Amino acid sequence: KARLINVRQAVDWLIARAVEKVQTPDGGETMDQAELRKARSDADMAALKTAQMANQVLMLEEVEQTVERVMVMCASQLDGLGGRVAARLAAETDSAVIRQVLFDECRRIRAAMAAELQASADTEAGSESDPATADEDSGPVGGPVPGAAAGKRGARPVAQ
Repeated sequence: KARLINVRQAVDWLIARAVEKVQTPDGGETMDQAELRKARSDADMAALKTAQMANQVLMLEEVEQTVERVMVMCASQLDGLGGRVAARLAAETDSAVIRQVLFDECRRIRAAMAAELQASADTEAGSESDPATADEDSGPVGGPVPGAAAGKRGARPVAQ
């Protein structure tokens, strides 16, 4: 027997039937969606473990502690900046020399912070910093400028 089928109704019925198969009664995620979410989570975890094995991931707590240590060091060094350079700058009238003294002192502060970060990195890597590879500018903060002539006004190097 030949039958006449309304194509529009048939397509709507097939779509509704397919949706019912994948829809959950409570409106939550379907099994396919859950499996996809789990597969993505597994892939993320595998990528994280790979990065940890390659030492490319840092623990947030360790980063926070390191940043806090460096910021405390920076704040204390900046707080003492005036006291360390005041005597040298009190009688200085040459703005280029004043600028150079301040530049050198700020460079020493940056070097001290870099040394702290390097020490943290060396500790994390399990190695101790080699004193033979220490930067010549990482000496004590507030000391004389390396290679600067003393006693002559204007004889100190000036930053360009």
